[in-house]
Amino acid sequence: MNTLDVRPLPSIETVVDMRSRYLDQATAPLDGMWLYGFVPMSKHYGFYDRDSLCGYFCVNEQGRLLQFYVDDRQCIDPLSHFESVVTGDVIEEHITGAFVSTAEPAYLSLCLDTFASFDVNALMYELDVSKSREKIESAIVLKEAVAGQLSQVVDFAASEIGAPKDWLGGYYENLISRGELYVVRRDGEIIATGESRLSDAYESGYADVGVIVAKNERGQGIATQVLRRLVEINESRDRQSICSTEKGNRAAQRAISRAGFVSRHRIVEFSSPRSAPVSHPMSERL
Repeated sequence: MNTLDVRPLPSIETVVDMRSRYLDQATAPLDGMWLYGFVPMSKHYGFYDRDSLCGYFCVNEQGRLLQFYVDDRQCIDPLSHFESVVTGDVIEEHITGAFVSTAEPAYLSLCLDTFASFDVNALMYELDVSKSREKIESAIVLKEAVAGQLSQVVDFAASEIGAPKDWLGGYYENLISRGELYVVRRDGEIIATGESRLSDAYESGYADVGVIVAKNERGQGIATQVLRRLVEINESRDRQSICSTEKGNRAAQRAISRAGFVSRHRIVEFSSPRSAPVSHPMSERL
């Protein structure tokens, strides 16, 4: 293989154009929480041919790869470079696995070649525009959250889903400042929140939607109603709605499907890097 140097990137801004080319290869919109949340927080490395940047990859704190891209105009053997990252010592982190969606075919293929096991982590959804949506009577009122409600929505989410308040505070503050967080109240108390995260730098035609419903209000169709309203809001902005949920969350899957979404892709977690390439009886045949 052609020898490439691996160096830490001084800033993720270094690969803005290259990430755009990476996303152009995707066969469906990627999950916004990963693209705008987890990936920017990960450590980024670049592949260099002398001083020419010809690829990048990123690794989270748990040693999981989140993205991998090499420019095939400059690199003729991506698999060898991928294996050197996963099983070699070109970086200080020990690679324990990878997260990749089925909408990222090149990266997915490299993971299939290199890791011994995998499991589905989450289901990715997009709006099924070919299917008419079932009419649902809705009495809920979705109102945009304002800055003065930050502590209330943080307390609500921390109580209902167990997320840490420190993280929720920054996350919701950003959503509120962008007009992307909504609340549903009954008798003055929050019973649900909805969010619509608009994609900016990449995938600008999409918006990721999400909903949290109070435990004692679940099973009444509130999540589906909130999602439907978020879809309407996004359509008024010429945005297509997408979302995702964990593989084991069947209640969320039902609510999302009733809101008119369909799941065609998965987020897959790979683990156990192979120590050697898998051989096959026909492997010597050209």
